[in-house]
Amino acid sequence: MTGVDLEFKEIEGGRLWPPVVDAGVVSGYARVGGVQRVELFEVSDAGLSGPGICYLWSDLDGISITDGLIQIHSDKYLSGGLRFAIEGLSIRGANGNEVRQQDGYPVGYCLLNRITYEQQKLVDKFDVGI
Repeated sequence: MTGVDLEFKEIEGGRLWPPVVDAGVVSGYARVGGVQRVELFEVSDAGLSGPGICYLWSDLDGISITDGLIQIHSDKYLSGGLRFAIEGLSIRGANGNEVRQQDGYPVGYCLLNRITYEQQKLVDKFDVGI
């Protein structure tokens, strides 16, 4: 791996540590202090998608947290990526259950872990040892 600082390990039941979100619909607040929860996007094996957007994992350039907002960076669209509040995120999986924490961590951080994990898989796949 090149330039990667986070190591993911498989633990019991095939889960990863640090925890990552599985496929599902992410809901939360579009901005800090928002009062209306909305469906933000869906996480799938291919990437992130929602009304009018479709980001493959390879379309994402990075992630950051500033002033309570998560920003998922991408040059695919003029918006520069996705922005939403980190507090109050949840994910509804295929079983219909909505969770706000996974293995003791808030879903927001598990989402960031998933993005990092998928980015590292891409690096590993295309790393030719240069």
